This record gives sequence, structure tokens and C-alpha cells, in this order.
Amino acid sequence: LLELISPDSKWAEHVDNQSVLFQNIVHVNAAAMMVTNGQFKDAIDLLNRLDREELTPYWRNIGDLVHYI
Repeated sequence: LLELISPDSKWAEHVDNQSVLFQNIVHVNAAAMMVTNGQFKDAIDLLNRLDREELTPYWRNIGDLVHYI
């Protein structure tokens, strides 16, 4: 997932990838996947880099849940 939003990816110029909300949603989902893999520190680091104000309330709650787990 993180490759999807990487500035060097082949999808970097895609219109969805220009959205901060889209990038933050991908980060939340990637962090959730890291948690299921036992990569807790990496997941927390990823979530701490998010601009929570750019998330909708739904995605903010999901991010908080992943952070809690």
C-alpha cells in the first residue's frame, strides 16, 4: 500500500494520489496491516505522521482504533 502513494511510484501522478485524504486513508490501512503482521512500532510511527485533521471522522476513528490495538 505504501508503494501506491510513494512519490516514485508509477501511480504518483494519478488524480486520487494528489488528495491528502486519500493518502491518509492509505496510511491508516497500511498501519492496520502492519498491526496484523506484528509490526506495532512501524504502525505507530506511520499513524503518528498523519495529519489527523485531514481525515474524516470515520477514518479518524479507524486510525485511533488501530493506534490503540
